[in-house]
Amino acid sequence: MARYTINYITGETETVDAEGVEYDIDARDYTFTGSDGKGVAALAPTASVRSVIRQADIESNLVDHARRELALVGEDEWLTDGLCKVIAAFAEMGHSGFSAEHCTVVLEKLLRYQPLSPITDDPSEWIDRAREMGGEPFWQNTRDSRAMSTDGGKTYTLVDEKPQDSDSGHPVHTSQHKQATD
Repeated sequence: MARYTINYITGETETVDAEGVEYDIDARDYTFTGSDGKGVAALAPTASVRSVIRQADIESNLVDHARRELALVGEDEWLTDGLCKVIAAFAEMGHSGFSAEHCTVVLEKLLRYQPLSPITDDPSEWIDRAREMGGEPFWQNTRDSRAMSTDGGKTYTLVDEKPQDSDSGHPVHTSQHKQATD
């Protein structure tokens, strides 16, 4: 749904919320379609119209909620507008409850540069950082920069995990073995 401003020759303006607008050459008017894309939300005869300007998409309830919550915590306008653009794009996807939950989990991982599938021991996934570490064997994963290894990616630790009772103090994970392809 979008908001249109109709500027009339008389100098008056009118705001119309509609799914779209079409110019009907035979009827000599602008037809603004309703939210279902079929019904008519408004008609404007071309003889009295100076211009029709699409102002902006009408914000969804989710965007309204985000703006309200961001205002309550005193977030600045620049960040609020940026976040609301992302939220509006998400809302336009028209998710159901299940798909929205799945999408938010995937989106959060992607925004945090985290992998969507298990880290593997494929050498192309690991950058040798021995030089930066004074010659000690040390690799960093290319798909998840938190993953560090001392054995070429066979096992790894995540630098942001809480220390455990182990030799290194960090949980050790085993990479998924990737079969070599010919």
